[in-house]
Amino acid sequence: MKKRTLGVDFGDARTGLALSDINGFLASGIGTIKSSGFNATADAVIEAAKKNDVSLIVLGHPINMNGTLGPRSEKIQAFKKCIEEKSGIPVVLFDERLSTANAHVMLNMTGTRGQKRKQIIDEMSACLILQSYLDSPNSIYKEEKMDKNHSNLVNRHNMVGGQAVIEGVMMKRDDQVALAVRKEDGTVEVKKTTFKSSRKKLGILNKPIIRGIVAFIESLILSFKTLSSSTDMLGLEEDTKKKKNGEAKKSGGFSTVLIMTISVVLGLLLAVFLFTIVPMFVTDFLVDTIRLDPNARGHFIIIALCEGVIKIAIFIAYLLAVSFMKDIRRTFEYHGAEHKAIACFESGHELTVENARKCTRFHPRCGTSFIFVMLILSILVSAFIPLEAGVARTVVKLLVLPLIMGIGYEYIMYAGKNENGITKVLSAPGLWMQRITTREPSDDQLQIAICAIKSAVPELYPKFDPSTCDIPYLKNRDHIGNTGKKFPKEEPLYKVPKETIELYYKEADCVIDDAPITVKSKEGEKTFTATAYKYR
Repeated sequence: MKKRTLGVDFGDARTGLALSDINGFLASGIGTIKSSGFNATADAVIEAAKKNDVSLIVLGHPINMNGTLGPRSEKIQAFKKCIEEKSGIPVVLFDERLSTANAHVMLNMTGTRGQKRKQIIDEMSACLILQSYLDSPNSIYKEEKMDKNHSNLVNRHNMVGGQAVIEGVMMKRDDQVALAVRKEDGTVEVKKTTFKSSRKKLGILNKPIIRGIVAFIESLILSFKTLSSSTDMLGLEEDTKKKKNGEAKKSGGFSTVLIMTISVVLGLLLAVFLFTIVPMFVTDFLVDTIRLDPNARGHFIIIALCEGVIKIAIFIAYLLAVSFMKDIRRTFEYHGAEHKAIACFESGHELTVENARKCTRFHPRCGTSFIFVMLILSILVSAFIPLEAGVARTVVKLLVLPLIMGIGYEYIMYAGKNENGITKVLSAPGLWMQRITTREPSDDQLQIAICAIKSAVPELYPKFDPSTCDIPYLKNRDHIGNTGKKFPKEEPLYKVPKETIELYYKEADCVIDDAPITVKSKEGEKTFTATAYKYR
């Protein structure tokens, strides 16, 4: 039997209530109650829920405009917990940004003023919150099977971002960063850190365009730290040799940081050379070859298009070239796992390997898409630079690069939240490029990406244990750290009969799985339920 959903806008003075129809199409206001402390207000909300045969409560969640959670969010979460403990009715936190402001606008349009306005403003806000929830993909009335935990059905778009690293995935939510790496022996190590954006410290840095420049710089810094941490967690090759020789294993020293720093600097210089210097000289050569009239109409547009096409060609050629490297190809698989896990998380489905496997590995907020958007924007901006190919044109292009970053960031964030015809067309080239930079991951790699998300959002997964993602050493053959190591070949030997059979047991000589069998070892006899497989 279908039941209704109750919308709640909790306020310090009054709490607005709204109710859905049994099919979840329309929200209607049903009044307000006086807010007089958590317990009394919670009791009033529960009474209204039971009176209207409600199976779910949608509670407005005051998220800041930049997506962060403020002090009032903690109060709302405490109120949510109070209702759930008292009633047992699941409560969903749903983004209520601008709901009150929109309610005021609607009342202004109707000419409602004075005391009457105060009486219905909270009710109307609750109605807007509930209607937004009913219209969202996370609504329980949608045909898709969503996450079983109703409290997890919040607006998750842009909540989590990630990065694929060597044998692992990093996920970031607000200030919380979780890096999950699979080690050579198949176990998972998770490192949690905080990374507070300077945009929260200085308001001017969070203004449109400027925040994109800051975000780009901070992403480089975070990427550097994450790659360095993943290397430390895996252990460097020279450190592994030292350990074999009986020396203490040391990682993350000054030499490692120096090498990583030099690599980043050289990478940036190479990027400037490939995407600025080379296109400029090639374009200059082509212009001279075809003897393009500098006074011709659209002269600089032709130059900009030529430079842009060369940049895109270099970018695609570079991605194709590195994709043939085994280590990079495996990192691209983790990149695909990162996208699938985020897509599953944002859809509201239960975050499992089975569900993530069904999701797309292409995401509009990917760094690949961002770079491609920047290349397209650079063509448009360059068309308005009235200078011939040379040092002056190169300098001007480098000076406007921050502007391109800012605009590109704003578009990527918009495309991540809004899926419509325009964003689909504009995002298509970047998504095509992800066919190169992402690969279909294995279930073990999806486990790592899911582990990173759950570790980055512990409030949604408080009981999660990373050790549940561990796999046996012998199933971790493709790990970069196990390259060159010889693994025994797995061959089915025979089906173990029901009676007990004695076998001499040596480590990694056999794997047991499906019927009773007793195995002798130096530690004594061990009984397993198994099918024996011999490794030769």
